[in-house]
Amino acid sequence: MTSRFSTLASIGALLVAGVSVHAQSLQTGEVTGTVRDKSGRPVPGAKITAKSGQVSRTAVTSAAGEYRLPLLNAGRWNLTALHDGFQVASASLQVSINETRIANFSLVSVQAVVVEVVDKLGELDTTSTQVGVNLSGETLATIPMDMTSMNALDGLMASVPGVRVADTGVFQVMGGSNDQNAYVVDGNLTNKTYSNTSTSNGVGASVQPAREFIETVEVVTNAFGAEYGVFGGVVNALTKSGSNTFTGSLFYGTNFPKSAALPYYAEGWTPQRARTAEDDKYHRYGFTVGGPIIKDKLFFFVGFQGFRDVVPPTTLATGSLNWNGLKSDDTKISGPNQWTAKLNWYIDASNQLILSATRSHYRSNTGHQYSDYGTLDSGAIRESTNQNVNLTWNWLPTSDFYLVASVGNFKNPSSTSPITGVDYPVMYYDGRYFVDGPGSALANKPAQPEYASYTTGTGGLFNSRGDNPNTQYRVDASWTLGRHNLKAGYLRQVTTYEDFTGGEDIYSIGNSITSPYSWYFLYRLRWSSSYTKYNGVLQGHYLKDVVTLAPGLRLDAGLRYDSFNYKGAFGPYDGMHLADYDKPGRQLQPRIGLVWDVDQDGRKKIFAHFGRYFMSMPMSAVSWAKTSGIYYDMWFPGSWTYNQDYSGGPITLGSQTPDMTMLLLGGTGKPQPHATDLRLPRKNAWTVGADWTLAKGLSVGGSWTFWELKDVMDDSYFLNEDGSAAFSALSATKVIWNPHPGAVTFVDSDGVQHTWNSNFPEPKNRYIGLNLHASMQGERYGVTFNYTWTHHYGNYQGESQNYLTYATTGNQTGAGSAGLTYDFDFAKGIADGNMEGDPVHEFKLQGSCRFAVLGHDFTMGLTSIYQSGVGLTSTMNAGARWAASATSGFGGLPTSYVTVNNLRGDMGNAPWNLLVNTDLSTSIRFKGIEVRLNASIHNVFNSRTVLGRWGGKYEGSYQSEITADPNYGLVIRGMAGRSVTAGCSIQF
Repeated sequence: MTSRFSTLASIGALLVAGVSVHAQSLQTGEVTGTVRDKSGRPVPGAKITAKSGQVSRTAVTSAAGEYRLPLLNAGRWNLTALHDGFQVASASLQVSINETRIANFSLVSVQAVVVEVVDKLGELDTTSTQVGVNLSGETLATIPMDMTSMNALDGLMASVPGVRVADTGVFQVMGGSNDQNAYVVDGNLTNKTYSNTSTSNGVGASVQPAREFIETVEVVTNAFGAEYGVFGGVVNALTKSGSNTFTGSLFYGTNFPKSAALPYYAEGWTPQRARTAEDDKYHRYGFTVGGPIIKDKLFFFVGFQGFRDVVPPTTLATGSLNWNGLKSDDTKISGPNQWTAKLNWYIDASNQLILSATRSHYRSNTGHQYSDYGTLDSGAIRESTNQNVNLTWNWLPTSDFYLVASVGNFKNPSSTSPITGVDYPVMYYDGRYFVDGPGSALANKPAQPEYASYTTGTGGLFNSRGDNPNTQYRVDASWTLGRHNLKAGYLRQVTTYEDFTGGEDIYSIGNSITSPYSWYFLYRLRWSSSYTKYNGVLQGHYLKDVVTLAPGLRLDAGLRYDSFNYKGAFGPYDGMHLADYDKPGRQLQPRIGLVWDVDQDGRKKIFAHFGRYFMSMPMSAVSWAKTSGIYYDMWFPGSWTYNQDYSGGPITLGSQTPDMTMLLLGGTGKPQPHATDLRLPRKNAWTVGADWTLAKGLSVGGSWTFWELKDVMDDSYFLNEDGSAAFSALSATKVIWNPHPGAVTFVDSDGVQHTWNSNFPEPKNRYIGLNLHASMQGERYGVTFNYTWTHHYGNYQGESQNYLTYATTGNQTGAGSAGLTYDFDFAKGIADGNMEGDPVHEFKLQGSCRFAVLGHDFTMGLTSIYQSGVGLTSTMNAGARWAASATSGFGGLPTSYVTVNNLRGDMGNAPWNLLVNTDLSTSIRFKGIEVRLNASIHNVFNSRTVLGRWGGKYEGSYQSEITADPNYGLVIRGMAGRSVTAGCSIQF
């Protein structure tokens, strides 16, 4: 129990430790230090031996008494220092990936009575300016988390300073977009190159290893070295390895719905459907096993995680029937079921091969899923797979030089298949009654709530499948020359994106009032088929030097260059260059940092860093309007006039001929490659900070960050029905919103797709962030406190999203691809983690306490997050707060449909939010077997949750009470009600 408690208590020290890539690969760490005698003189020629559960490594001190042990696998290492005439000194420490630990030995003569085991173990990495967290699997196991969660890193990310995890599950780091984070598993980059995200088309196969599989995880939030080319943050997870001892575990977790609580909503709201909390019961289970195949040479590790869930339908009606008497099915979820395996082969003392593989599969069968009002059936079977395979070679011919080479493959196929192929009769809704439409044989139904949306037909006729595989080749080399530690590396990704979609749907919808006492109705028939395939090559190069300027003072200087090249791979676009960003003169990324180990003991450091970063170009940026297929859209109008007292009136259907038809062939017109003079969006970032490990377990520190966004890139296209370029004031997708008073910019397009940097006022989006942290640890307690103040502000908000505009004079369609500008929109930031214009305050508290009950040790853990200042809305306000307009096109926005004074929103801030999670655990040992019992309560106080229905009260319309609405300020991950989970594990 002591070791388990101490890992949680050490979180505070690790939070201020900073993570480094001074002389490691993405999968290893390093130990350095000095050996001195009692008088402080260096001891040259001392033998340093490091032993893990797998192998032993040795080093010899230099004339200055210095030693270095690079390329150490993550885990516990025991060190000894030996020299003739001195007693043996020893130390034990945890090595993490991309981290340098300092162990300084003080040797005493063999005649001495007192043996000083070790001088000081430095808690801080004083070789790097990087800011972040590095935690072991043991520590992860002690952080209060939902025992049934498939994503082990969610609970960790929420507690990291400078990181916000939105209710959508994605997270942003230091004001950056989720689309610009890097996710590394066993040295392999697992981002989808199509979108730069780590998700699988929203289907559910996670790339995150189960917490029982993780050896260590690193989260880098700021001041990146030249090794990383990311625009956001880095999550680097390493799975476990086997050792010379056979070990294994069985684990199980479940929830207790009857002890849970439904989400809290604003006063005065009563749901139409009384869904009980005990509807949803789920289970997570699995095993791990590892050990030697050949002692001291070859080791294995295997793990499995399974997940089962049955989700009841969410139809708004009494029971499970919708307003037309149709019953939706339960959704049956299998997965993500995850397998992981690893082999470590120590060929000799200088060579190691590591083969790792992780596969996660998810399947969801919704059965029939009907709309709340009408007969729309959107039921489907959705499947996704994430598969990650990586082979790494570590070569260490001398302690002054190493080479790491790896090849990996990551792919994530997904598919959607409809449950039904039957078209239901179409009906109209007149505001009070269901009225028979063309071919309808259904009788009129009772009245339903006024203004309710009514859809019929089938939305489940679309089939889709896609895959985004990429193969990666990476080489890193490091060598030491005197006071210089040099490092260089190269990464090459060869990637493909392939997607097919085909099918049809038929439905009707009632539009808003277009004039006094008049309703307008549209009946829509749509058929679509498309095929897309294109290839890409992404390359990264870096060179850096960490030079010791004076004892304890180091300069970290480096350069990085990334390039992106995308080509079409189908039909007339086969081989066509669609995007080329490969000019080194434009895309060089200088990184320079200074770090001072004040007392040269790894316990007090001051650092400063400047870095330039360029956006990672997603493949989606070249996908719009570059598909092979047909999109056919027909709109049949219908109208109805009624008198003011709702006494009813005649329905007049249209002539049954399309009032608007759009026929868009794949690649309508000639696709335009990105202009050769475009610049990738760049971010210049400055960071200063200090960390201090004091006596008696107290650690304090903080950092200040400022960055500015330049060369914002927008891409959009606007078409007439014949495919020609078009502009209309009714096509709001042309708006470049400005969140501050001033003119709103409208931009014309001159082709099917146009991408630009300069057709609107120069954006000057900026971010300021202040992080303060402190921790205290004792023998039976540990606590960590973090405070973060952030302010994101500027003059650019981004273009609005996709709309189809119905207008008697234009019949245009416009689209913003959201692959580029969407990364920087204020609205995107709110949806993905509160990138708002107002200052936000966030407090995070994490702690544990160990106590004895009936002779057994119990550990209680707590995680709490307080947040205030989040903006309530992004761009949309109540209708009365928009300027009046005489025209309202269907699906579009009129010219004057902008906020008063062009403000981002004037509804103020969301209420403060408080999330408190608790965890209670104990363990029982007998005959080499340990049984661990754990219970967790997530969101103990069931705090206020800002969901769509809460914000919708101010908009005059109610969204689903289950799904959060991205138009409103989303808050902390997991605040949708209280949940109670429990789990157990058996370890041997």
